Amino acid sequence: MSADTLLNLPHNHGARSLKLPWYQPSLERKLNERVRKVLEEYSGLAPDEVEPHIYNIREQAWSIFPWPCIGEFWFLELGLSRHPSYPLILSQLKTPDPNHTLLDLGTCLGQDLRELAHAGVPISSLYGADLISGFEQAGHSLFRDADRFEKDRFITGDVMTDDEGDGLVETRGTWGLVHIAMFLHIWSLEDQERACENILKLLRPEAGAM
Repeated sequence: MSADTLLNLPHNHGARSLKLPWYQPSLERKLNERVRKVLEEYSGLAPDEVEPHIYNIREQAWSIFPWPCIGEFWFLELGLSRHPSYPLILSQLKTPDPNHTLLDLGTCLGQDLRELAHAGVPISSLYGADLISGFEQAGHSLFRDADRFEKDRFITGDVMTDDEGDGLVETRGTWGLVHIAMFLHIWSLEDQERACENILKLLRPEAGAM
């Protein structure tokens, strides 16, 4: 799927239909205690506000771009914390060091970043990047943190380009940690390999970067 397709999908395109099977009517299986805790303690939502708030944000995010993962509430999935290296990542990011920064690539609504912030990681160490800039505001709306997660935390960029003016390309060689989830599958194997080559270029050329 090309960047042009993503950024210029017509408003009446069939992919925006609410009748598609992945636009699920219920979030029950996705709303677990971990994400509820983030929404209540980090975002300040009352327990009875959580579910209607999520449905409203899903509608907002779907209007920005109708990824199936949005229809299926995958923006509630806190996948990074299940990674085997999560304790190491958390420890590094909590250690005062300007080189300890994490880039969440394909961040969408930025749920993994907010879980890290809730766990005590300084927001100054956390960044998200996505091709679709509108997801930044949707993430702020979901987590009610526009006053904390400043605009410079979100990078608009295309992992498939080598254009020197691209927001991601400008940061190549500067990241200690890069997290990727839920987006490589949108491409062919050949394009996935190309994307991975560019992802590796984002890391600092030193031991420990991952």
